[in-house]
Amino acid sequence: MLGLQIPEWAKSVVHTENFQYLYNLSFASATNTPELKRLRTGPLVQYLVNNMQTRALNSSMTTKMFTISGHDTTLVAILNTLGVLDLHRPYYTSAFMVELHQDKQSQEFFVHLVYRNDTSRDPYELHVPGCEFHCPLSKFVDYTLPIIPVNWDEECGLSMNSNESHSYLCKDKK
Repeated sequence: MLGLQIPEWAKSVVHTENFQYLYNLSFASATNTPELKRLRTGPLVQYLVNNMQTRALNSSMTTKMFTISGHDTTLVAILNTLGVLDLHRPYYTSAFMVELHQDKQSQEFFVHLVYRNDTSRDPYELHVPGCEFHCPLSKFVDYTLPIIPVNWDEECGLSMNSNESHSYLCKDKK
């Protein structure tokens, strides 16, 4: 794992299916409940949705791509929040792409979710629950509504003038 040497005494435990499952599960635990998904990853989902809606409403917009960089934990969090996680630890250089496309004939916008976790093959197509690969933007937006906090500070219990320490759940935003 990650090029580190495993001590002799631990080899019989580390190289088991149960250990691998728990190791992978530890990556998803930060977004295992609807509340955790909403408060930890909801703002990122909101950013993605806002950019796609802005582009769909503004045909003169010249920006073609937004890029966000993150860690393996960020990838697992967004994949789990969107309901498309196959429980695993992403490899280095993995990439998750949210693509907005427009049908040339109907002018309808639709969303593609693509995940690259293996350089020896084409990226995996991901399907948001209840939606095909060519997910209409309006359906994708509806799917994300419960994920996006309406007022993050209020839902997290933060006051604007507060200097007190906050729960682990909300510390990343502070």
